[in-house]
Amino acid sequence: MRALALCLTLLAFILPATVLAQEEDDRTRIVRFLEDQLSDGARTVTISGFRGALSSTAQMDLMTIADDDGVWLTLENVQLTWSRAALLRGALQIDQLTAEHLEIARRPTITRSGPDLSSAEATPFSLPELPVSIAIERTAIARVSLGEDILGLAVAFSIEGNARLAGGEGSANLNLERIDGPRGLFDLQASYGNTTRQLDLALLVEEEAGGIATTLLGLPGAPPVRLSVDGAGPIDEFTADIALESDGEPRLTGQVVTSLAADTGERRVQADLGGDITPLLMPDYRRFFGPDVALETDLRLLPDGSVELDTLSLGSAALTLDGTLSLAPGGHPRAFELVGRIADPEDEGPVRLPVSGGDVTVGAVDLNLSYDSADRDSYTAKVGVTSLNLGPARVASLSLDASGQIGETPQGLSVSSPVTIEIGGLSHDDPALATALGDSARLTAQISWLQGAPLILSDLETQAGNLFLSGMAALLLADQQLTLTTDLRAEAGDLSRFAALTGQPLAGSLSGALSGEAEILSGAFDMVLTGTGTDLVLADGVPPELLAGDTTLTVSALRDATGTTLRELRLSGQEVSLTANGRLSSTGATLSAEARLAEVGLFTDALSGPANVTIDITQGVEDDATLQIAANLRSDAGINADLTGGADPVSGDFDLTLSGTATDLPLPAALPPQLSAGEIRLFVSARRDDGVLILRDLRLAGPELTLTGSGQLSDAGAVASAEVRLNNIGLFTDALSGAVTSTLNVTRGPDSAAPYRIVANVGSAAGITATLSGSAEPVAGTVDLTANGQLPLALANRALAPRGISGSLAFDLTLRGAPSLANLSGSFRTGGARVTLPIVQTSIDGLSASGQISGGRLSFDANGTLGTGGTIGANGSVTLTTPGLPAQITVTGQSLRLIDPTLYSASINRADVTVSGSLAGSLQVGGTIALGETELRIPESGLGGSAPIPPITHLGETAAERRTRVAAGLGPSETGSGGSQRIGLDLTITAPGRIFLRGRGLDAELGGTLGLAGTTANVIPSGRFDLIRGRLAILGNRLDLTDGSATLQGNFDPYIRLLATSRNGGYTIGVNMIGRISAPEISFTSTPALPEDEVLAQLLFGRSVSALSPVQLLQMADAAASLAGGSSQSGIFATLREGLGLDDLDLQTDAEGNAALRAGRYLSDNVYTDVVIDQDGNTGASLNIDLTPDITARGTFSTDGTSRLGVFFERDY
Repeated sequence: MRALALCLTLLAFILPATVLAQEEDDRTRIVRFLEDQLSDGARTVTISGFRGALSSTAQMDLMTIADDDGVWLTLENVQLTWSRAALLRGALQIDQLTAEHLEIARRPTITRSGPDLSSAEATPFSLPELPVSIAIERTAIARVSLGEDILGLAVAFSIEGNARLAGGEGSANLNLERIDGPRGLFDLQASYGNTTRQLDLALLVEEEAGGIATTLLGLPGAPPVRLSVDGAGPIDEFTADIALESDGEPRLTGQVVTSLAADTGERRVQADLGGDITPLLMPDYRRFFGPDVALETDLRLLPDGSVELDTLSLGSAALTLDGTLSLAPGGHPRAFELVGRIADPEDEGPVRLPVSGGDVTVGAVDLNLSYDSADRDSYTAKVGVTSLNLGPARVASLSLDASGQIGETPQGLSVSSPVTIEIGGLSHDDPALATALGDSARLTAQISWLQGAPLILSDLETQAGNLFLSGMAALLLADQQLTLTTDLRAEAGDLSRFAALTGQPLAGSLSGALSGEAEILSGAFDMVLTGTGTDLVLADGVPPELLAGDTTLTVSALRDATGTTLRELRLSGQEVSLTANGRLSSTGATLSAEARLAEVGLFTDALSGPANVTIDITQGVEDDATLQIAANLRSDAGINADLTGGADPVSGDFDLTLSGTATDLPLPAALPPQLSAGEIRLFVSARRDDGVLILRDLRLAGPELTLTGSGQLSDAGAVASAEVRLNNIGLFTDALSGAVTSTLNVTRGPDSAAPYRIVANVGSAAGITATLSGSAEPVAGTVDLTANGQLPLALANRALAPRGISGSLAFDLTLRGAPSLANLSGSFRTGGARVTLPIVQTSIDGLSASGQISGGRLSFDANGTLGTGGTIGANGSVTLTTPGLPAQITVTGQSLRLIDPTLYSASINRADVTVSGSLAGSLQVGGTIALGETELRIPESGLGGSAPIPPITHLGETAAERRTRVAAGLGPSETGSGGSQRIGLDLTITAPGRIFLRGRGLDAELGGTLGLAGTTANVIPSGRFDLIRGRLAILGNRLDLTDGSATLQGNFDPYIRLLATSRNGGYTIGVNMIGRISAPEISFTSTPALPEDEVLAQLLFGRSVSALSPVQLLQMADAAASLAGGSSQSGIFATLREGLGLDDLDLQTDAEGNAALRAGRYLSDNVYTDVVIDQDGNTGASLNIDLTPDITARGTFSTDGTSRLGVFFERDY
C-alpha cells in the first residue's frame, strides 16, 4: 500500500513539471519517471495507458507491482481530476482521485534493510507543516480485492473518503464497506488543529454475524460485533470512550483520559478498561479469564523527562499482574516492581493457557521483579513454572533466576547479573525425542552491560545429558549496527542418543568451537568454526571405517562489503580429506576444492587404492554469466576422468563434456574380466539450452565392448539412438562365439504429449535374436511393449557355474499398462536343452520346458532324463507380484541313479517332492523318496588325518585377490546376503533294505525309514536305517556286525553307529565305528578290559602285543592303517564281487582255522539268498523272504541233508 500511495503522490506532484515542460510527451517523461521512482531492487513497477498529463484530468489504464515471485498488486482505470491554477497559488487541489479496481493478490516479498532508528527524545504530537496545502475532495476505489494470503481470508470491499491538510489543520474521513459477504463497516472521522490542539475522533467498526474479524479471530459462533472509540476536546484534557459489543451486549468498556496540570506541567495518562469477555472466547479459555477482566494504568510524564507509572494492574480469574515503574530523566530506572502469578483461582488443578497451537496447561507461574535505587543497587528477577504440559512434551519444573545489580558509573548505567535456568522432569511422548532431549537441562551464565558497551554473556555453561555448551557472547548496538561476538564450545559425547530421532545409526562423539564476529543487521561476519569427530557413524550408506578415529574440520569465512570469502575449508581424517577455498561477490565467484579418499574399496569391492578429486569453479561479472567448471578424478585403480564446461545455476542450462579412461577395471565375479581388460575410454558431450537437452555424443570404447549414442529431448519431441557391440559372446560362455550387436531407437513427437516410440534389436551369429518394439507414455506412466526372440541358454553358464546348460530359449512377451510384473504376459519354451551337474556327476538330457506368464503369475512344466538313468520332471507356479516370490512346485523322479565312484552309488525308485514358500525367503521341501539299491562308501582316507583348516584372516588382501577366492569357492559371497537361505524340511526316505555301507573292511546292509525335519542348516531326523546284516574284515579276520544304524544329523553327511564283536583267546572283543560317514571314528574294546593295542593284537593274532613277531606287528599296523582310511575296495574280493554281480562275497574262518566262502545276492526287492561252501566242499544255501517289514521267512538247505524253515517276527524299539 505504501507503494500505491507513493505512486499517487508522485503523480500529483509531477504534473506541474509537465505543464512547464510541454515538449516532453506523457510516456517518455512521466511514465519513465514514475516507474524509476517506484521501482527498486525488491519491486518492479510497470505503468501502461497513461494519458492526459497536460490536462486537468489524468488517466492510467493499468499499473502492476511485481517482485521476484511475480505480480502481487494490480491497479486498474485510475483517474485524477485536479486544479492546475490552485497549484500556482500554493495549493494542491484534487477534486477526485478514483480507481475502478485494486487487487492485492498476496504479501510482497520483503527485502530487509538496515534499521531506521528514531530519536530517543519524546516530542509533543503535531501535524506536519507543509509548504503547500492539500485538499482531496473525494478519493474512491470501487473494488479492493485482497487475496487469502493477506488476511487469511479472501475479501472484497469499497473505499470512499476525503482529506485536508493546510496551515497545521487537518481532517480525514475514511469509509470502507465489505461488498462480497456479510455487511462490514469501517468508518473513521478525525480532525486536529495545531493551534487549538482540539482533537475530534470517531471510529466505528461494525460487522454482521460471520464477518471478517469474528471469522479470523475464531470467536465462538462468529457473532455480530461493534467497536467504537469516541472522543472530543483539547488533547491535554481528552477523554476517549471505548466500547466493544457482541450480539448487542457490552463486553468491554472503559476510558482513556489525558490531563495536564497547569501549575506543574505534569502530563497524565490514565486508562481503565474492564468487562466480561468470556462470550468472545472458546469454552476452554473462559476459566482463565473469568467474568471480570480489568486493566488499569496511571502514567505520569514529568517536565524534567522522568516517567512515573504509578499503577499497572491486569487481572483475570487465573492471572494477577501488578507493577510500578519509575524512570529518571534520560530513561534510567530508579525503581520498578512487577509481581505476577498464574494459577487456578480455586486451586483445582492445572490452568489452560490461552495460546494457540494446542492444549497447553501449567500448574503455576510466578514472576517477581523488583528494584529500588534508593534502597540498594541489587535487583530481583525470578520466574518459576511448575507442571508445564505442552501436549506431547512435559516439564515438571522450570526456574529462572537473573537477579543482579544495577548501578550508575561515569560511563552511564551498568547491569550485572548471574543467570541460572534449570529444567527438571523433562519428558516427551516420542521415545526417540525423549532420548535425544534427556530428562533435565541447566544453564548458568554471567550477563554484564555498561551503557555504550556490548551486552556480554560470559561464563556460559549449558548441559543437557551428555550435551555441553560453554563460552561467551557479546552483543553491541552502535552506529546503527548490531554486532555479535562469540567464542563458544560445544560437545556431544555420544551421538547414538540421536539415532532413533534421525533414523540413522549415529555413533561416535563430536566437539566443536565457533569464534568470531557477525553484524546481525547487515549480514556481515568473520567466523572460524573448528570441530573434531571421533569414530563417527553418520548414515547407513557410509562405511564406519571412513570416519574411524579422529576427523577434524576447520571452516574460516568472511563476509564484508566486498563479498564473501571462504578462506579455508579443511576436513582431515584417516581415510578422507578435503580442502577448499573460494570467493563470491558482485564481480564474480571462484571455488577450488580437492578431496582424497585413502581407500575407495570402502565403498565397493570392485576397486581398491586411493582416489583424488579436484574441482575449480569460476563465474564472470555479467548478469547471465555461467559457472565455468573444471573437475578431475584420479584413482590408483586406473581411473582418470575430466569434467569441463559451463552451467547457469539460475536457468539450469549447461554445456559440459566428460572424458575419461579406465585401465584393467575390476568387474564383479559374474562378469568376464576381459570386458574391462586394457584401456576403456569414455566420452560424453551434452548441453541444455532453453529447455532443450541435447546429448551430442556418447562413446564408450574398450577392447571387447563399444557403445555409441546421441539424442535430443524437448517439449517439442525427442529423438535418441544408441548402438552396443560385444566383440565376442564367448566371454560369457565357452559354448558360443561371435559378435553381438544391439541397436536402440527412441522417438517422440510432434509434442511432449505424444508417447515415446521404441524399437530395439539384438542379433548375433551365435543364435541370439531379439526384438523389442512399442511405445511408452511417461506422463500416464504406461507402456505398450512387445519382445520376442531366441536366446542360447549357454548365456547363463557363468552364473550357474560349475553347472552348465545348453540349448535355446524362445520367448514371446508383452507388457501393456503400468510397468509392473502384473501387466506382463507371454510364453517361453526350450529346445534341445541339456543341464550338466558336475557336483553329482550327471546331467539332465533332453530337457523340455515351457511356461506362461499372466496376471503376475509364472506357471511352467519341465521334464528330462538323467544322464545316469531315470526320468525327472517339475511343474508349478511362482507369483511374481508378491514380495518374496511365493511358489508351489512339484518335482518327480522315476528310476533315478546317482553315482559318485568314491562316495556313493544310489538308486531312487521314485521321488515325489514339493517345494513351497518364498523363493526369496523361507522355503519348505516335503514329500517322499523311495530308495532302491544304494551303496555308501566310507572314504579311504582322512580318518585320524589332518585337522580341518582353521579360519584364515587375509591381511592386506586386494579386491582382485578377494574376487579370485570367491571364484574358487574359498571366499565370502559378494552378494552380501549374510548367509545361505535356510530351507525347511519335511521329507520321508524309505528303504526296506539294500542300503549297503562299504569301505575300510566294512560290508553292511541297512534298511528302514528316515524322516527329515528342521532345516537344511539343522536337520532334525526321526527314524533311522538299521543294520540287517554285515561284517568287518581286518587282516583276514571276519567280525560279524551285531548292532548298527545310520541317520542324518545337522547337515546331509550321514551319521553311522556300528558295532562288530568277536571272541578270541578268552576275550570278547568289540570294534565300534561311530561318526559322520565322511570321517568316522573307530575304537576297540574288550571284556575283560585291555589297552587298544592289546585288543587289536588279540583280535588279529590271539596273543599279546609283546608276543608278536616283527612281521605280525607290521600286519597289525597295516590293519590299523586300513581302518584309518586305507583302501578296502581294491582287493580281490571287492573285484570279484563286482565282476560277478553279487551283493555279498566273503571268505570266513572258524576258531580252528577252517575256511568257508559266502556269496549273496538280492533276487528281488524282498528276496535275498546266499550260498556257503566250506573247505571240505560241503555247500549250504539260505533264502530270506521279507513278507512284511516285521515278518521274515527263512530257510536253509545243505548237501549233508539238513534243512531248516522258519518264520520270524522282528521289530526294533
